[in-house]
Amino acid sequence: MNDNLVKCGKCGWVHFPVTTQYAIDSVMHFNCFYEALSAEKKREYYDNRPASLGDYMYCSYCGHTFKDFVPALPGDCPTGCTIGPIIYEKGDNNDATQPV
Repeated sequence: MNDNLVKCGKCGWVHFPVTTQYAIDSVMHFNCFYEALSAEKKREYYDNRPASLGDYMYCSYCGHTFKDFVPALPGDCPTGCTIGPIIYEKGDNNDATQPV
């Protein structure tokens, strides 16, 4: 299961890797949806917070940068765990764009 997962170099929390372009597209897609919501729904469901590229650039557990993520090893993530995305691109020293 861990063949395509990555983990935070600081705390070991496991995420699934996405490209920078995937993250940008996801932010744009969500924000189009978000802007169509009423002010009440924005507040109730999303705490008045649209998506940003920064959501894909930091560990969802400890907040450490995506630049220090490494491939996960067998046993790092038990089957059935909920994990989130992180920008991680092989062969690029994981050097993606800055948050917007």
